Amino acid sequence: TSLDFLQQPNYFVGERLSKKSIFLSEEKAPSYREFSQQVIAFYESYLVLVQDLVEEDPEAADRSAQTMLLLLDFIPDPFPHPKSKELWANHYKGYQQNLQAFLEAADLQQKRSYFSILSDYLYATLKSFDLPIDDIHLAYCSHALNQQGAFWLTSSHRIANPYLGSSNSPCGKIIELLP
Repeated sequence: TSLDFLQQPNYFVGERLSKKSIFLSEEKAPSYREFSQQVIAFYESYLVLVQDLVEEDPEAADRSAQTMLLLLDFIPDPFPHPKSKELWANHYKGYQQNLQAFLEAADLQQKRSYFSILSDYLYATLKSFDLPIDDIHLAYCSHALNQQGAFWLTSSHRIANPYLGSSNSPCGKIIELLP
């Protein structure tokens, strides 16, 4: 099967982010090497959180969210350019607020709601900054979050759904390849 349709810009995602006041740049914002490396480490810890949610393990998910919160503080400013700084300030604040809310959430369903927002911010970061990272997939499940639908990022074309757990793990589809 052809994946050509995945190369088209996903305007639905961009519109969704703007409604949430998540900044998304059409042109890649410049960033330093150290910024890029730390964002990649942050993304890799996100992938662990995805797996924790697939496995429906709230304690492991909390540990992963705590790791992400810790790694967030190691990410330096991206570049002394107003566009880069404004983008990162928006994303940083979103990560910080939603990781904290994730940790305070009482149950797995609430955690998944905050995970959805974290996924939106991470998508925006990966799309907005010039990062040396490839083969990231944006996945979507229309059944997630009580039929509201939600996105997540993955490094695999195989679907493992963090919103529905292991019983419905293959539900969802890849809708975009990044960068």
